[in-house]
Amino acid sequence: MINTGLKNKVVIVTGANHGIGAATAIAFAQKGAKVFINYLRQSPELYGETKERADRATTPGRAYYCKMISRSAERVISKINDLGGECYAWEADLSQPNNITTDGARCHASNVSYGASKYAIESYTRSAAVELGPYGITVNVISPGAVQTGWMPKELEKKLAESYPLRRIGKPEDIAKAVIFFASQQAGWITGQVLYVGGGNRM
Repeated sequence: MINTGLKNKVVIVTGANHGIGAATAIAFAQKGAKVFINYLRQSPELYGETKERADRATTPGRAYYCKMISRSAERVISKINDLGGECYAWEADLSQPNNITTDGARCHASNVSYGASKYAIESYTRSAAVELGPYGITVNVISPGAVQTGWMPKELEKKLAESYPLRRIGKPEDIAKAVIFFASQQAGWITGQVLYVGGGNRM
């Protein structure tokens, strides 16, 4: 097994009550890191869903996604504790864009503001890499393809999967593995890079 050098390191993961954030927090714990997670429960009403409809949802789609984002981080904390890891959590609105971009950042015609904010993360990453490099700090960004975190109905998932070279949609764990790599000592001489993790959707 490769020694990632993450044992007993302290890691902060945002948006970790579901999806990619939750998978990343658990992956770090599996490597022996001490994990601090941030999350913010969001009301289904913000997305045009009722709490009742979200609570009843059992298959991926908007209502199910609303169910996921309205949860606390207790499930993630319990999973990490069951692994013998150490985890603490704090619920708060950071009001800042996160630790991940999207492979649609270059051109996201259906969601211009979202795409622009993600593209800004890529520029920020490169600038930070230059400024922080002399201190031994690496800065990289992961650009995922479509990941099933509960928001994609099965029909859309199937349609998108058919257009991807690897013929499947991503899982949160796929992104978590890339995050672990960038945080590991194996990536110690990699900085200022955008890594596309999307089944070949963007090359």
